[in-house]
Amino acid sequence: MADKLLLALKQRGQPFELAVVGVSMNPILIAGDQIRIQPQEDYTVGDVLIFRYNDKELLVHRLLRKAGERFYCKGDNAFQLEDVTAEQIIGKVVAVNGQPLSPCPWLLVALSYAVNHQFETLIYEMPLVRATAVYKLYEQLYLDRDIAHYQPQDLKNLLIRITALYHSSTEDMQEDVANFLTRMIDAQIFGGG
Repeated sequence: MADKLLLALKQRGQPFELAVVGVSMNPILIAGDQIRIQPQEDYTVGDVLIFRYNDKELLVHRLLRKAGERFYCKGDNAFQLEDVTAEQIIGKVVAVNGQPLSPCPWLLVALSYAVNHQFETLIYEMPLVRATAVYKLYEQLYLDRDIAHYQPQDLKNLLIRITALYHSSTEDMQEDVANFLTRMIDAQIFGGG
């Protein structure tokens, strides 16, 4: 019944509201928040989408990457990417509790994608992922909401924060950060199209 209703709402193309359940999008979405969803024809990396996943559940997660007809989404407070098609997407979250949703900073998308990469590399061992410098930086910047202030011209400041986490010098970390940024551009997370 609920599936048919959501499909009808999507086909109408009109915005509608739902209540958030769960913690996967904390701190931006908290259980009980009212979100306004707008069905659209296309979506942009950084958008928060609502979609049907595995024909079982609805998820509200951020779009981190598009590749052809595939959309890769992840909760801001989660580790795993979901691979979805346009047909599974119901719409984009445009407002939370009546307030417009702010655009997503490119750094949040890049670091969130890197957290997923660590999750896969470390064979889904969450305690190991939480111990990585990438996760610590993501947690520190995102939970502190400092990430909203980063723009591409602030990369030197970002490098300084990363080196503090690694207890290293900026010279030692510069190549690693450059490689990270190159991987993110190649994956079309930011700056690459």
